[in-house]
Amino acid sequence: MDLSRKKFAVLDLTHGGIPIAKKLAAAGNKVIGIDVYGTVDPGLLLELEEKHGIRCSKTPLPASGFDLLVAPVHLDSAYPMLEEARAEEIRVLSHHEIVGKILKDDSRLSGIKTVEITGVKAKTSTSSLLADMLSRRFEVALHTSRGLEYWKGGISSLISSGLSITPGSVLVAVEKVFDAGFRPDFLSSKSPSEAPGLQLSGFSQPFRLTIGLQTILPLQARQNSSLSEMQSPEVPFSLMQEPKMPLKPQKRARQRF
Repeated sequence: MDLSRKKFAVLDLTHGGIPIAKKLAAAGNKVIGIDVYGTVDPGLLLELEEKHGIRCSKTPLPASGFDLLVAPVHLDSAYPMLEEARAEEIRVLSHHEIVGKILKDDSRLSGIKTVEITGVKAKTSTSSLLADMLSRRFEVALHTSRGLEYWKGGISSLISSGLSITPGSVLVAVEKVFDAGFRPDFLSSKSPSEAPGLQLSGFSQPFRLTIGLQTILPLQARQNSSLSEMQSPEVPFSLMQEPKMPLKPQKRARQRF
């Protein structure tokens, strides 16, 4: 999908819409930001217009004036612009989807596998555990609510703190990784989701890793990344050696009354 020379409405500047709007504008698109909740500082809205050419509105605009709408998954489907887009069959992309398309077009990420872990609970724990294990063989940039970290050999170092975990903030994290002079094998990020459990979402093509004691975790890999170094997406590979002897269950202590 060509992301240039289109007219975009980016909805919800409060939750990650600003970096998305900036990237789309930098690619040659006409972009209007919609401050859905009216919470963005007026000075920042003015800066977006004067510095990046992104006009902003605190009220809904006619959806028919745009080629594409970009909205977060949590935005009320009854929001006027979304209702009109459905009626007029105007395409609406989620923040997850548009970030994935922007990353796919970023030539600096060629050969880097991007991972997105979403869900309601345990995202940071799962992401950190995965980064630790992957870093025993690869170099990993990890973006979570704990901060932007660089992992190598099981050891992490902090690149930046204070980033949000909205899909749009992944674009900020990518810039900070390259500004710090790193080029990881994996770029991993967590994002919130309204659905329960650990999920995959819109960054790219899923593949599977076999990690440790026969644990299977679903991941996201860039669709245009070469997986030949690892294995086919349908064939799991072992990141850590299996134990030579099966683990014996511990005997349960007899309780005395």
